[in-house]
Amino acid sequence: MMKTTGTEEMKITGLSEIAKLFEDSNYIDILQLISKACEIRDRYFGKIITYSRKVFIPLTNICSNKCYYCNFRRDPESSEAYIMNIEDIVHKVKKWEKKFKIKEILVCTGERPDRYEKVRDRLKMWGFKNYIEYVITFLDKVLKNTEFAIPHLNIGYLSFEELKLLKPYVASVGLMLECISYRLNRRGMPHYESSTKMPHIRLRFIYNCYRLRIATTTGILVGICEDSIDRARTLIVTKKLLENFDNIQEIIIQPYTPGSISERLCTCCRRPTIYEIMKIISIYRIYVRNLTSIQSPPNLYPESFGLLILAGINDWGGISPITPDYINIDYRWPKICEIRKVTESFGYMLRERLPIYPKYIKNAKVWLSDIIRERVLNIVDEDGLVDRKYEGEDI
Repeated sequence: MMKTTGTEEMKITGLSEIAKLFEDSNYIDILQLISKACEIRDRYFGKIITYSRKVFIPLTNICSNKCYYCNFRRDPESSEAYIMNIEDIVHKVKKWEKKFKIKEILVCTGERPDRYEKVRDRLKMWGFKNYIEYVITFLDKVLKNTEFAIPHLNIGYLSFEELKLLKPYVASVGLMLECISYRLNRRGMPHYESSTKMPHIRLRFIYNCYRLRIATTTGILVGICEDSIDRARTLIVTKKLLENFDNIQEIIIQPYTPGSISERLCTCCRRPTIYEIMKIISIYRIYVRNLTSIQSPPNLYPESFGLLILAGINDWGGISPITPDYINIDYRWPKICEIRKVTESFGYMLRERLPIYPKYIKNAKVWLSDIIRERVLNIVDEDGLVDRKYEGEDI
């Protein structure tokens, strides 16, 4: 049970106390956590829950890592493996932007797909020197052929030099921390065959984004064989990152969601209940307070996603009215009109944001290249949210 002072301010102290919070299932304690988390969220973020209107572009599902819970990854020899043709997908993005008023272009790939010869051969056949040139070419063509499209990049670990090359073409990047424990990299554990899932590599990426002034999204994956100590250590490290680096714009609290592939590969992974996710969100909100936004995807608990508001989130993440969630393909996005209805039923207003959060837009010259900055400033209001005249219909 958490300690309180005379002002009823909750205090979370050391590793063992935090770990105990993750273990406890006393409903009175959980209700206390939720109540405090909501109070903190409302104090700092008000009665607004945001979302980003996106399309999901998985340029390739070939990945050099082999996370045992992943339903997205394919080997290059698989009949389901692909690398998208840039011209074809740019044409679709242009059409989607006009029809659905899409702002965020979420570009996703497997990590380091060019470690495979087949991928290098395909890129060479198309005239690309390497994988990064292929991604940059896609981003450049999107920016040249659209009016409002703003890329958010989530293609795995990138070096400082690669991030520097990519910065002019994106508003933000993403890389999930997932869990800070090296235990998950041991034989038989989910990250054993995933070299870039070593915690220090993920932390290096976040630090390099800080050095380059790139707004960064990160987060945790719940249910991938981590224990309460792992969760507590990850929270403590996350808090230290937020206190030292100002580039982290959002923490995602995402549950492991099993599929046909992951169920065969990972026997210790377990899908958390909605109540477990609520508790974890609340602990994060109480611990990090207003240092960053917290979101949890609404499609992964389709029957009860509104409860995530009670846990302390202030954002729904990216929602696509046209493309599926390719990472969790069995879980469709709720319609935006459904999300608005549920959000309002809990007493909050739903507002559209861009893939870069308002606090970074206030200092756009630092965080954004000229072309991205011009697009952003043309469509936001005085609060840094999407101006209502540029919002799409609730479809």
